[in-house]
Amino acid sequence: MSLTATTLTRISFLLLAWIAPALIAGALRWPALWGSGSALVDYLLPLPLTGGVIHLPSFAVFVAVLVIAERWPRRVPNLPAIAFCVCALAISLQIDFARLNDVVFTDLQSSKPVKFGRNPLWLFIASDTFWLGVWALTKRIRTMPKTWFAIPLAPLAVIGVSALRYVAAPAQFEAGTPVAASIAGQQQQLVYTNSDFDETALRDWLAQSSHTRPWATPNAQHAAIYFVRSRNKVAHGDFADLHNSDTIATLCLYEEDKRTDVHAGYRDCFAGRQTLVQRLNQARAKVPARVDRDFSKWYAQLAVCEGLRLEKERADNIEHVDHCLGMRRRFSQDLLALKKRYGRTAREVRLAQALGTRVGFDNKN
Repeated sequence: MSLTATTLTRISFLLLAWIAPALIAGALRWPALWGSGSALVDYLLPLPLTGGVIHLPSFAVFVAVLVIAERWPRRVPNLPAIAFCVCALAISLQIDFARLNDVVFTDLQSSKPVKFGRNPLWLFIASDTFWLGVWALTKRIRTMPKTWFAIPLAPLAVIGVSALRYVAAPAQFEAGTPVAASIAGQQQQLVYTNSDFDETALRDWLAQSSHTRPWATPNAQHAAIYFVRSRNKVAHGDFADLHNSDTIATLCLYEEDKRTDVHAGYRDCFAGRQTLVQRLNQARAKVPARVDRDFSKWYAQLAVCEGLRLEKERADNIEHVDHCLGMRRRFSQDLLALKKRYGRTAREVRLAQALGTRVGFDNKN
């Protein structure tokens, strides 16, 4: 039995509606549902674990409405306007509202303020309702003129609700990436906030954040966290000119005493504090004269331990303490090596023994 022209047209239209989202996703270079391969093939196949299976519900509704409208057109008045309205709504729900609101309500600068997501569900709904609207127009289904105004109002309502939620939201905190400061062992980070200075809120944020404390990581000994009103500074990692009113507060964290200080406005967390590298540089400047480079380096590494109280066991990842614990473990071997290299009565050996005594290390060798 041959198919009529009307039936072939219907089948062609349904095929077009099915493959359209896959073609769009492929053209936009969307990845497949699970991240591997192209969405073009993935969205075409209505199989488990593919994007096509997500298309089935909206496509089923599309076909059902199509059948109802064709047999009983009076039961679906205003169908063209409704279909295009849902299409516009689905497209607007793809917008990255966090980015859009940041551009609108903060100083964030972006060449693309409106960025669309890659949600296959909204793509399928937008595509199916678009083709449903096109089909309804060809069938001249009765539509009241005022219903067409719903098409632009739908996305505007979504954007408006998102903006209201953004404005009415409680204090926001968005952390930038921690970066190394000018001296090894120092770390700094920018955090955007729209709130005023509130020490309790800042400490609560720190307690709930994933920010690693300096005493729990070998990557930093002192950390400065600057809370600023500038989203643009955070986005671009701009630490210049933090002394102005945009800096709400500064959190200073120090590993040697596990201390967290909160200051209103800008504060130089690194002033008056020394990292291990700074201590070593300072110690090298005080090494006795007329010694070679190797001994000078070793002497400075031991000198930074003078006055430091060392526990028997390592409690936390504190760089200065870890360094001196290592020097204490190796001191006897180092002293033997110095005697072999310079002689048991050499000046270098006497200097090492004297410093070891002041530091409190075993001098039996």
